[in-house]
Amino acid sequence: MAATQEIGEALDAERRGRFEVLFATRRERLWRICRSRLGPGSGALLDADDAVQEAFLRLMRQDGREPKDEAAYLEGIARNVCMDAWRRRYRASEKEVSGDLVVDAEEIATRRQDLAQLWEELSERDRELVTLAYEGYRQAEIAVHLDISEGHVRVLLYRLRRRLLARAGG
Repeated sequence: MAATQEIGEALDAERRGRFEVLFATRRERLWRICRSRLGPGSGALLDADDAVQEAFLRLMRQDGREPKDEAAYLEGIARNVCMDAWRRRYRASEKEVSGDLVVDAEEIATRRQDLAQLWEELSERDRELVTLAYEGYRQAEIAVHLDISEGHVRVLLYRLRRRLLARAGG
């Protein structure tokens, strides 16, 4: 019984030694892999550290199965851990977005109605002025089109913007 225990301790010591070498030589590479896979954003640095730690823990938990190439096997584990983390983050953001979309759709519909009402309240000349400005015509071109001076176009656009913003509550 004592011999079996000594053999087990020797194997554990050998395995622990290989693990420590693997950790010292591969941790930085794994971190870079995880960082690139998890991408930038809030918590990505912490996520990369967590993913590396989880990869090493999964390797340690192997029950007597020794992979042929521990380094390659460890990188595969790290990629899988990152994929799991990315999926969790994606699903969480998907839930947040789906809740926001309902509110946003209602808000968009309300804004469209308000905008349509504002548009109807404009005079024909003001609508033409807004349309030309929105389509990217320069003030000089608008002046020629409306047969007014460029300065008058500038004043009309300024007043129109102020009136629309005041009316829209902005």
